[in-house]
Amino acid sequence: MTKTPSRPHAAAALLALLTAVGASPAARADYGDKGTQRMGLILGFGGSQDGFYGEAGADYGYFVVPRVAPGIEATIQGGKGLLTTGMVMPNVHLVPFREGSFALLLSGRAGRVLVADHGDGWGVGAGVGAAVFQTARLGFQIGYQYLRLYPRSFCADIVDGCAIHGLSVGFIAGF
Repeated sequence: MTKTPSRPHAAAALLALLTAVGASPAARADYGDKGTQRMGLILGFGGSQDGFYGEAGADYGYFVVPRVAPGIEATIQGGKGLLTTGMVMPNVHLVPFREGSFALLLSGRAGRVLVADHGDGWGVGAGVGAAVFQTARLGFQIGYQYLRLYPRSFCADIVDGCAIHGLSVGFIAGF
């Protein structure tokens, strides 16, 4: 007579198999873990001496090593007294600190700046922010962004000081 394995033995065998192939049910990938992806919805506002602006966009990145995600973002900005500006820029997101549901976020970006009814130029900038996660990989973000425009001949008539800066809020998700 063949003996049928008991349920505890079958569960232990399944757990051992899942662990052996790296799919442990206890394993959980958090935002910023190597091999995970990030996606963000950007909503912002800011200002310059010329006026206030609103911003909307999206970004994507892949964590190639823990807490470092190169990616790309696309945004559009505009407002009273400002020309509509579109940007598609490579970026790098860093997560230097994450504890529980809180994370410190740093970012850098550089790329082409397209301005409606105007010549185009370049932008280089950085940001700092914080995220509060509602789950292991879904949260809200608040930050401050700064973008310097180049060359001066491109931006002098757009924004005083050739800089765009301001607060941003958004949703971020890792998967």
